[in-house]
Amino acid sequence: MRGKSHFGLAFFFLVLFLLLPLVFPQAQTDPKDVKKIGIAKIEVTSNITIEFEQEPIGIDYVNFSTFYPSDSTYQKTVFFYSNVPYQIVDSDEGKMVVYTIASPKKTNVIRTDAIVRIDYSGARLTDNKDSSDDAGDLNDPQNPYLNGGSLVILDNQVQGIANQLKRQSDLETITAIVDWTNKYITYDEAYANTNLSTRQILELKRGTCDEYAHLALALARANGIPARFPIGYVYSGQKWDLHAWVEFYIPGYGWIEADPTYNELGRIDASHVRLAYGSEQSKILQRISTFGTGQTLPKVKSHFGIKFVDTESFDSQDLEVGVASSDAAGDLQRISIGFANKDSYELFVPYDIYGAKGLEMQSPSRGLVLVKPGQTKEVEVLFKVPKPEENVIYTYPYVVSTPYSDTSLTFTWPPGATVPTKNNEPGDTPAKPTPEKPATQCLSLYALVAALGLFAAWKK
Repeated sequence: MRGKSHFGLAFFFLVLFLLLPLVFPQAQTDPKDVKKIGIAKIEVTSNITIEFEQEPIGIDYVNFSTFYPSDSTYQKTVFFYSNVPYQIVDSDEGKMVVYTIASPKKTNVIRTDAIVRIDYSGARLTDNKDSSDDAGDLNDPQNPYLNGGSLVILDNQVQGIANQLKRQSDLETITAIVDWTNKYITYDEAYANTNLSTRQILELKRGTCDEYAHLALALARANGIPARFPIGYVYSGQKWDLHAWVEFYIPGYGWIEADPTYNELGRIDASHVRLAYGSEQSKILQRISTFGTGQTLPKVKSHFGIKFVDTESFDSQDLEVGVASSDAAGDLQRISIGFANKDSYELFVPYDIYGAKGLEMQSPSRGLVLVKPGQTKEVEVLFKVPKPEENVIYTYPYVVSTPYSDTSLTFTWPPGATVPTKNNEPGDTPAKPTPEKPATQCLSLYALVAALGLFAAWKK
């Protein structure tokens, strides 16, 4: 027989992932050359405080739903602990962990510890070929990964740029998109707390990681390539922080990860810990709900700590770097650098070039190339050389840096000289590489969105 029953109120509010204040203590052993990390074991700890203004009366339990480091081809959560009961569920945003606090107090603390293993060292474009994690119906006109949104705007300007970046294959197209986006936007932390649309990004040409990601999303979708917006953590070479990047979907290959902020594609560095994804930033949400007759909403504060447990570098044998040819004209030295793929799969190779002190780069100092198996892709570099002393032959070193290795090369000046009589002075070694761009407050903060719902809770 059914006993006395009553209605219970369930209060919901949705919070974007970035609203929660974060603290990232940095491990002393964190590596500095982040782009060369192919394998990493990373520990993520958190203290999540759920606090009511007063002692909660009439609230039976609280559910807090947040993001869980989702397993993928390259990422596995090998250990997870929580001091409160939880469930891991699938959602449109990836794996979610739902914590349940029964008979909540005024202050409730959820403590977690997770260890994530990330391995991009042997990432192959065919790894995802048979993955069931597809991009939905590619013929569906409502597919969110092919359409625009409030921030990703597919207008005539985006379409015009997308047409210019279109190549013979989708792999070449996404290479051009990532490289172009990386060069087009100037990283500027002043835009960390702004929510710019792609229309504004194209006008300002400045932003942080979400601007890089949203622009790359728009250019891919305008070319008919599904793309989504993952969020998580990254180590910038200086500290851990929130970050956003991109995943492109290409039939036959699956989801291919890319980070236009760092000009990485395919084998991105293993400091990326993915938590969730969506069609754009505004679609990625956390949720909290209270169940019972009480009507008090709690506040949520989170503090996270992240550190490397172990790291390994990419295999340097996969790529060979050398000088294919060189010539000079006037005070300019032209060099052709060859990237030779020794692997049996395609490689996306991001590169940075640093010249000796006194040399002025007359061409882009960074880029991204797609190198097919057995192929050598050449990139031309132009240096302006200082006027030399009379009857003196100089040796000018420079460095080509890739995720696989740093290769030191040299040329002599004046042209045609074979035996240097004097090493380059001042600055007989290449200038130190510019530090990685920090990802400080990389993702924008959104306003709190509150939604209230009334649910029937029958008690027997």
